[in-house]
Amino acid sequence: MPEILRIAHQTRCDAGPSAVVACKSEVAILPLRYAVVTDAGPGLDTLAPALPPHLGADFPPLQGKHARYAVRTMRRGYLYLFTKRYMKDWFCESAYRTYDTGLFKRVFPYAPQHHALEPIHEPTARVHDLHGPAESGPAAWTVCLKAPEDIEELRALFTPDPLTKRMLDLISSFSPLRNQLQNFDIRKLLMSCSRTPDVLDPSTIDDTLADAIAQDQPDTASVLAGQLYSDPENRYARQIVALDLKESARRARGFGIVLHDAIGITQQLNSWRNDAYEAVQRYLDKKDGKGVENQRKVLVAQAFIDVKQQFETRSAALEAQHFI
Repeated sequence: MPEILRIAHQTRCDAGPSAVVACKSEVAILPLRYAVVTDAGPGLDTLAPALPPHLGADFPPLQGKHARYAVRTMRRGYLYLFTKRYMKDWFCESAYRTYDTGLFKRVFPYAPQHHALEPIHEPTARVHDLHGPAESGPAAWTVCLKAPEDIEELRALFTPDPLTKRMLDLISSFSPLRNQLQNFDIRKLLMSCSRTPDVLDPSTIDDTLADAIAQDQPDTASVLAGQLYSDPENRYARQIVALDLKESARRARGFGIVLHDAIGITQQLNSWRNDAYEAVQRYLDKKDGKGVENQRKVLVAQAFIDVKQQFETRSAALEAQHFI
């Protein structure tokens, strides 16, 4: 047997193809965020279906039946990706300026404010190259990781404000701080991303993402538009995203990651509470035909209730003393 055939026979593998064996040169990722959708109507059940167990598993339960956790596109802020690549130290590999439209634009991590006031609307490109220029031109819905099998660990952070150089260096060098960030095992996700914490398989994105659901259910669009951080220019481009995440000869099958946004959730709940207060205040400020405000009527009614309760309490006390 010729030597080359003998070597080929010895190295033959009957195992099926996998992302690891295929050695794809890149993978696209769709960053999303955890949010809260609030509504007193039926649109809430449609826009915010119950999250699967691997999404938001550690979140505290929400009070009331008119607020629910949901997955939404990104809002205005900054996205940082910290990586530990083979034979390299931790470092901030890339940073993105994020917009209420759900789009991203790559910025230099140590000077992200350069694009802070720059408006972004429709996407003109699909994927950002993390190893390309320090500042990308067109906006995109997804980000692209080159040489994904070289990434031993990835930590992601979304923040409304840019990080300082000191904080970037501290996260890269101080593991207790870095370990508080969300962790994504890119190598494992290349093989399978189903039921992985904070990760969405491409086949489930359109059924989980509130912005995609609103496109399929137009009657819920007004509900979503009334949420905090909603932008009328946000037109989630599912066809572009699907093409970005699709497996190809050089690109592994992509996936979505859902990022924590505790500040955004808190502000959404506060906004919902304030809206309810303002509705009550508008009712109290309304006057009748004689010019008497509802607030005065409520105060008078409450005064009568207080007098009645005090009278009943005093009567009960006098009656008790009578029997002593």
